[in-house]
Amino acid sequence: MSNLDWPRILEFVAVVVSVWLLTGALKVVGRLSCDVARKVNHALALAGGAVWFGWLPAASAEASGYAASGLLLVLVGLTCVFRDRTPFRFAFLANTRKTDSPHEALYFWSSWFVSMAGLAGVQLVLGDIVITRTAALLVGIGDGIAEPVGRRWGRHRFQVPSLTRGKLASRSAEGCVAVFASCFLTLLGCFGLMSAPAAAAISLVVTLVEAISPHGLDNLTIPVASAVVLHYFRTV
Repeated sequence: MSNLDWPRILEFVAVVVSVWLLTGALKVVGRLSCDVARKVNHALALAGGAVWFGWLPAASAEASGYAASGLLLVLVGLTCVFRDRTPFRFAFLANTRKTDSPHEALYFWSSWFVSMAGLAGVQLVLGDIVITRTAALLVGIGDGIAEPVGRRWGRHRFQVPSLTRGKLASRSAEGCVAVFASCFLTLLGCFGLMSAPAAAAISLVVTLVEAISPHGLDNLTIPVASAVVLHYFRTV
């Protein structure tokens, strides 16, 4: 318990929830599109969490990350339950799509749960905070940029399975290019220019995994796949 940095944990959770409310309110008045609102919150929780906690001493980063994730998952659950009441309504709208109707709540809590579970599993299995925080950055930034790019500039679309029976989702080649570019630049920022060949290989794996993952599960498959490849390059 001494490894928990409670001031930092509570500050992070407060920032995330505040941005839920802000982006939800902006979405209601038509000042922010659905895909941007969702992905701002996606990137803030994952990439922001990696920056907020990932450079603490390893034991504190791990314990504080688990605690913040647990608190956020509780708040996600409460938001889904009370989604028709203010201020939960704004938080719910900020993290959901009309196209997922009538399963918006399912995609909201499941995407957050699999993200946190995937990263926690990576840390438990590999015990390497560098890999875990990098995986969080990749799913936060790479997956976070794909949907807005795909919705605006995606012309070459393809379908992928969905968590809900009989319902297909679509992704785009343009979104995949954005995933590759953002992951590659993120890895160069983390590890420097000397890592360019490995960064390209890891980015390609992340891009392919994101492209074929069922809608709603890419938040799990991306961090797990990127962690496996990162572990390989850190041990060869």
